[in-house]
Amino acid sequence: MSPLIGITTYERNESAEFSLGANYVDAVREAGGLPVLLTPGEANIAQLLDRLDGLVLTGGGDADPALYGGANHPKVHQVNGERDRFELELARASLDRAFPVFAVCRGMQIQAIAAGCPLVVHLPERYGTEIEHRLDLAPGHVHITRHCVTLDPESQLAAIMDTTELGVASWHHQAIAKVPPNWQLVGQSADGVIEAMEYQLRPWVIAVQWHPELTHKDPFHAKLWRSFVDAAR
Repeated sequence: MSPLIGITTYERNESAEFSLGANYVDAVREAGGLPVLLTPGEANIAQLLDRLDGLVLTGGGDADPALYGGANHPKVHQVNGERDRFELELARASLDRAFPVFAVCRGMQIQAIAAGCPLVVHLPERYGTEIEHRLDLAPGHVHITRHCVTLDPESQLAAIMDTTELGVASWHHQAIAKVPPNWQLVGQSADGVIEAMEYQLRPWVIAVQWHPELTHKDPFHAKLWRSFVDAAR
């Protein structure tokens, strides 16, 4: 039987609709999982998690800087309290479960905030622009950029993907400022931005700052999605 994989969605839009990029669903399906969308606002987190075999915390807008003691910034966008509350509770509760958790972009940041760690509010102000982590060519449009991430050769990620140098699809202007307790740094870009971490108290809990759903058909990321779904069986 295919494992049931919960995938968080974006917040309600102005038309009172929930949505999600289809690549997340495609990646889970193609890896052998049965995707189910999790919408912000659900109050019974424990009952929800009881029904799942795995969890994907997806990308999206920024978390409220007040959640981690950060200052507001003109580039902070798409803050939504309902989604923040829902995903922070999911992030905390899911680490007590035996199933795998895959945190992507915003999802990685949510894991850090849930553990009490801050974010870098706007990357260019700390790391410069030699490596472009997000291209803002037109307001409201996503323009993916690509750069290299170096993985720790001893990491679970490197073992799964069978590589230590990886080209990734990137669209973010924030990242975690430090690795939370019980997590291990396992991936960075050349400018020092933290790009991947692994939770040390569970066998398959991985967070990445890039967007593996956008490249789920390439051999390396296909292995990663298959490993996640296989761990959920």
